[in-house]
Amino acid sequence: SLAYVDCLLAKAEADRLGADEAFMLDERGMLAEGTVSNLFIVKHGDIYTPPVDQPILAGITRGHVLTLAAAAGYRAVEAEVAAADLPGADEIFITSTLREVVPVTRVDGWTVASGRPGPITLDLLARYRAEVRS
Repeated sequence: SLAYVDCLLAKAEADRLGADEAFMLDERGMLAEGTVSNLFIVKHGDIYTPPVDQPILAGITRGHVLTLAAAAGYRAVEAEVAAADLPGADEIFITSTLREVVPVTRVDGWTVASGRPGPITLDLLARYRAEVRS
């Protein structure tokens, strides 16, 4: 649905807790997207993002990042992502038109990998900015 009440409530809760974003779950408890972003995780060099046949908005920036990832030789897979996949991720990032590619370094109080933006995230951010600004 295009009703944004759930997203507004989740974003308000995230703000109250000092977080920049909240991740939304689908009706089966799988990760779907952020309140205003699309979600990606990197594991063993592969990039995973929920597929558009799940209840997500197929963001323009999301699609562009998938294209950039393929052109850079990364394996990008549209697949279900469970909340349990997050702690084992090597990198997590979100995308949105306003924010571009944003590294996620903390989730629910735990640190993602080293706590620093990962190399794939930084590479895709650089490629995205180079393309958008050219």
